[in-house]
Amino acid sequence: MVAAVLVRLAAIAWTRSYLISPVSGHFGFGYEAGRIARSLALGNGFADPMPFPTGPTAHLAPIYPFLLAGIFRVFGIYTAGSALAAYVVNTIASALTCLVLFRLGTAIFGEAEGLLAAALFAFYPNSIWFAVGTIWDTSLLALCLPLLLLWFYELPANPPPAKLVLTGLWMGLMCLLNPVLSIVGLIGLCWLWICLRGAGPARYLKPALAAAVCFLVLLPWMIRNAVVVGEFTPRGAGGMNFWLGNNESAWRGDGGNHHPVMEVYPADSPIEGHRMRELGEAAYDRECTRKAMEFIRRNPGKFLDLTGIRFEDWWIGYDSGYTAHLQGVTNLAPWKRIVGSLWLPFFLIGAVLAAGIVLLGDLGIRTLIRHFKEFSSAVVPGHDVIVTEIAVVVMGAIIGSIGSAVAVRRFLDV
Repeated sequence: MVAAVLVRLAAIAWTRSYLISPVSGHFGFGYEAGRIARSLALGNGFADPMPFPTGPTAHLAPIYPFLLAGIFRVFGIYTAGSALAAYVVNTIASALTCLVLFRLGTAIFGEAEGLLAAALFAFYPNSIWFAVGTIWDTSLLALCLPLLLLWFYELPANPPPAKLVLTGLWMGLMCLLNPVLSIVGLIGLCWLWICLRGAGPARYLKPALAAAVCFLVLLPWMIRNAVVVGEFTPRGAGGMNFWLGNNESAWRGDGGNHHPVMEVYPADSPIEGHRMRELGEAAYDRECTRKAMEFIRRNPGKFLDLTGIRFEDWWIGYDSGYTAHLQGVTNLAPWKRIVGSLWLPFFLIGAVLAAGIVLLGDLGIRTLIRHFKEFSSAVVPGHDVIVTEIAVVVMGAIIGSIGSAVAVRRFLDV
């Protein structure tokens, strides 16, 4: 934890990431979250996610904008002090994530594996950059994900109702940070359902209780969004994001670097910004959904191309921004090239697997297989894991080869 904090504080000082451009009304300071936080700090309510007034919004879940608004009230709106405070919050979240990963890894595999997981996260370049260069909920999200997994893993096999109520409360609060965590909650409820095998009606009633409590936690916010904005959802803007990723400019914007041109983003496009103000957020979101569906219907080939780009960006990795930022703080071209490859998660995972197999030989493979068997047996008691041997070797080869190939390609392009 101490190492994670120190390396992130050093990165803040080195990159001077707290000096954020005032362009577009300081929109780069937290983007939509920063604009909503500004509105809250000024007493205008949960509103205006764009650089121009748009009114009440459901663009984001509430916890992070309210947290950022509190920082603005103490350190000033869009000040360097506020940026530093936001990065310190991210740094603390990253340090706590290391602690949670250590505990989770120790619980599943052993203390050495838990320590390795924590160390990898502490020094993983992507983790460092998102903590010191991104004012967003990313670092808190990274903390909540393993924390929720640990919570479910440590639940007793047949949890009492009080534990299930707490589980639902945890899930609901985390979804108010970012609803994407509902996917992890669903996986956790499936885990609970599996553990309750042979428990009769309780096998269905107990997961349902946790899910119901989670829904009740989300319900007031969803009602607010329905009444004020017109969308019964914990987080809106789904249609707008769907349109951003599926339009002609996104397809043209590939340009070999896998970054779509944001020509239709309301903050960057006067036409789209005017349309959003004219229709209102909910109606504009529905219009974006219709336009994206029309684009997909007329251009199935381009949609598949964009889907492939998104698959590569998500599973192989994309430039999170710190490699470009390094150009302003260092002239060491070889260092930038190395760091430019390290953010590829598949490259990192493949390198670790390859190093383990090379250093430990057959022992390394057998150790990996044993751990996978132990984990599979813990997830599904009595499950036949005869295919684990093949899966470990095949996945290691795929991860290492794809990651290494892409890393070499992008190393040469940096």
